[in-house]
Amino acid sequence: MNGAIAATRRHFGAVLVAAAAVWVGQAAWSHQPVTVDSLGRLVMFALPIAGIYAVNATGLVVVYSATGIFNLAQGSIGMFGAFIYWTLLVAGHVPEILALVLAVFVFAPLFGLLLDAVLMRRLAGASLIAKLVGTLGLGLTLLGVANLIWNPNSAHAIPPLIGGTGGIKAFGIILPWHRVITIGAALGLALLLRWLLFRTRVGISMRAIVDNSDLGSLYGIRHARVSGIAWILGSGCATIASILIAPELGNLSAQTLSLLIIDAFAAAVFGRLKSLPMTYVGALLLGLVVSFSGTFLQFGGRWAQLPAAIPSIALLVVLVLLPSRTVQLGRPLRTYRIESVPSLRTALSAAGVAVAVAALLGAVLPLADLVALAVGVTTAIILLGLVPLIGWAGQPFLAPFALAGVGAWLAWRLEGDLPALVILVVAGVVTASVGILTALPALRLRGLYMALASLAFANIAVSIVFPLPGMLESDHAVTRPRVLGINLDSAASFLVFSVVIYVLLAVGMVWVRRSRLGRRMVATRDSEAGAAGVGIRLALTTGSVFAVSGLIAGVGGAMLVEAQKFVSVDLFPLIGGVSIVLSLVVFGVGTTSGPLLAGLSLAMTTIVSTNWLHGTWGEGLSAVGPSLAALGLINFPRGSVPQVVAGAKEHPVALGGRVLGLAAGGTLGIALHLPGLVGVALAVSGAMAGGLIVSLIEDRRHDALSGLRPRRASDSVLDVDDPGLGLTAELNESVRTRLDVLLGISGGVPS
Repeated sequence: MNGAIAATRRHFGAVLVAAAAVWVGQAAWSHQPVTVDSLGRLVMFALPIAGIYAVNATGLVVVYSATGIFNLAQGSIGMFGAFIYWTLLVAGHVPEILALVLAVFVFAPLFGLLLDAVLMRRLAGASLIAKLVGTLGLGLTLLGVANLIWNPNSAHAIPPLIGGTGGIKAFGIILPWHRVITIGAALGLALLLRWLLFRTRVGISMRAIVDNSDLGSLYGIRHARVSGIAWILGSGCATIASILIAPELGNLSAQTLSLLIIDAFAAAVFGRLKSLPMTYVGALLLGLVVSFSGTFLQFGGRWAQLPAAIPSIALLVVLVLLPSRTVQLGRPLRTYRIESVPSLRTALSAAGVAVAVAALLGAVLPLADLVALAVGVTTAIILLGLVPLIGWAGQPFLAPFALAGVGAWLAWRLEGDLPALVILVVAGVVTASVGILTALPALRLRGLYMALASLAFANIAVSIVFPLPGMLESDHAVTRPRVLGINLDSAASFLVFSVVIYVLLAVGMVWVRRSRLGRRMVATRDSEAGAAGVGIRLALTTGSVFAVSGLIAGVGGAMLVEAQKFVSVDLFPLIGGVSIVLSLVVFGVGTTSGPLLAGLSLAMTTIVSTNWLHGTWGEGLSAVGPSLAALGLINFPRGSVPQVVAGAKEHPVALGGRVLGLAAGGTLGIALHLPGLVGVALAVSGAMAGGLIVSLIEDRRHDALSGLRPRRASDSVLDVDDPGLGLTAELNESVRTRLDVLLGISGGVPS
């Protein structure tokens, strides 16, 4: 019965999608005659596009199938490989074939193996959100390092693989050789992977791990080997795709190449993140849709940006129409320290301290620093809305700026018409309604599919909705409000106001977490089947948590534009939205203090790099920071706040040693005027050395207090030939004392 209902819903959804497509086609029809030549040109344009999508999606599917990690850094890995190819070919004047071989068959495999050994293999047992933001941190690091190495303001153009203007002529157009090579590369890769997966022992091992990893281990399949090969293939596919698409872009852009991977998500999902043949079919269909829109449709006016969002729209359509399926990670998750829930009294005490500190900072800091802190606190309010959504309910939602943008738009449109506090309430309520709408896909999508749907939603909001006339098409000035007769135009007063709003919402979140609704959220995260079994209504709980998240994000978006004193679509970029999710997860995805620390860290990065750091220190810190955060998730999957608090209670001296080492290393790097990346590495090394030194001192001190002498090599091995210690020896006081000494037990005295 449920299967029939689900099938009916899918058919109804397919009819709606078809009707919407027909309506859009009629409204945007360019009156291009449909002939054999025009259809032939459509196919010729579609095949190279489909080839790029197929190669990128293949890397995603291979890595996910073998390791359970959906690599959001796939585009950044390919971007880095493309810049390596440019360095060899253009800057180094290496012959084209040799440069291609070195980039694809030397750099890409080595880079894939390095990523697998350092990060990915250790992330394999983490939670879904830790895997996603871990790969996201890697992507942001590669993006920052690329901008440090290759100046984004300089030209980095890659010529086509085969120069000249020749190609294959058909249907009245010429298909350049470069695009012919793109099509051939996609087909060749498909045949190669088919042979690898079905005709080699390695491929059979990879497919066995996908089907049943535990049974595969019993047959002697080594997970580490399979993981390494998967990352070699994934890195190679990403590099090939970026090199093939680079000549079409005219000039290499690190951010553009990194974000191109989002266009391949629809093809990967069409193959259910498992089937390579269906992935290629999805890539072909997506290429045909993109080519059809460019050939027969003409978008202008308010819908001029629609073609850029077609892959994201296709991803949403595929996710909604495909049968509902829970993504199986295939591996048990590691245990981790769960965050404790503070009492309302503790929350109120912390709130009072936060307001007092904000007032003190407002009296001593300069204007620029106060503005940066106000922006950080208002960003923290947006992140606070993700705590019940990601931390408590376990929904991997990666589009906070898509919700915050709605609140920002309302703050601008309602300015002067309503009192300031009423504007915040309206922004929160309206955005809560939008949040409920975004909850509809969550009712049937689970895990990774929900995360991809949120990315598509964010891309559509940034690319189509926010740039619309009357929305955030252009920059608009926003004045800071007057609340209860108090003018908040000064940065100091607005900072205090922002902190007050944050702590009020945070205390409210603590109350929600301790309520029945909060316990239902956590129950659905831990086990939806178990929650449903005890009578929890999953749809109502899911809608409630999205409404709460939308309410807080709307308030945060409204206050963010008031802190900046202007509203623009550039305030809510796609990559910025997912990067602040990384900050939240690193500091504590399930705590009300984690968002504030994340927001303040963003503000402090701005303040420190502006006022104190020189040269490339700020850029180096921005580049290395996300990668360090991703590494931190290996041991702290719920964020650093619960772990640091517990560690400070158990080992306060070790924590102090790491802090002192970090400060010493950073100070030395600044004093010596070291380059940014070198200085940051020195600071991190100082923190590690400080922790190690304190640990050694603590061990020696513990030994001294215990009355133990240092062990000698002769004491480390029990002499089994000693007749006094044999199994038949009488266990008297002398023998017991000697055994205590040999085993290192306090109190033993050598006989």
